[in-house]
Amino acid sequence: MFIHECATRGIEPDRSSVLGLLGYPADTEPADGISDLVDRAFELFHRTAAPRGISTVISVDEFDTIWPGEGMNDPEAVLGPIYPLADRLALSAVTLGQEVSDTITRLFDENDFAFATIFDAVASGGADRLADVMMQAHLERFDPAGEDPPGIGSLLYSPGYCGWHVSGQRALFRRLQPGQIGIELLESCLMRPSKSVSGVIVTGPVEIHRFVPDFGYCANCATKSCRERIASLAV
Repeated sequence: MFIHECATRGIEPDRSSVLGLLGYPADTEPADGISDLVDRAFELFHRTAAPRGISTVISVDEFDTIWPGEGMNDPEAVLGPIYPLADRLALSAVTLGQEVSDTITRLFDENDFAFATIFDAVASGGADRLADVMMQAHLERFDPAGEDPPGIGSLLYSPGYCGWHVSGQRALFRRLQPGQIGIELLESCLMRPSKSVSGVIVTGPVEIHRFVPDFGYCANCATKSCRERIASLAV
């Protein structure tokens, strides 16, 4: 079991990605009033976030017992044919801590909708960056350079996405026990704190991660972020 903590500066999301979450096209800067709120949201992020992560390496055979979850995965779930080809698997979970989530709730309760929405976007971007940093820390345990060998790539796959039913969280949580870093699984299979990310880090030949997002469930995905993730893998 590996527990990792990092400074908020190391997980600060890119400003343009936050603006993208808010609906601003690339290379577009919002009006001064909104831009000031974005600056304030980043400052609040650094005051409230407490980034932590946990991971553990597991075998393909062991993941065979986790992957079926509660039998609700889509028959065409992306991860199904990928993980058996992996060189290495690791369960992972990260969180920004409860204060961030409580702050978002408070801002909405106070009807500060504009700032709450912007801060929520900054926190979401920070949680995604933390998941990337956790994967990097995981890779550094096997290679001080923190890099996969040529032709090898690592990606995080999460319950609730790409056909892996969100109820798969229960089996993942039983094995990983992320309560050690303050993450609780709710009855709905959502996590508390809300700005948390869980999944399995799959390391293997780059080719196993390549797929075309044209499955039936892809119609319900608003971001198609898998395209960027796949494109980020070295050839």
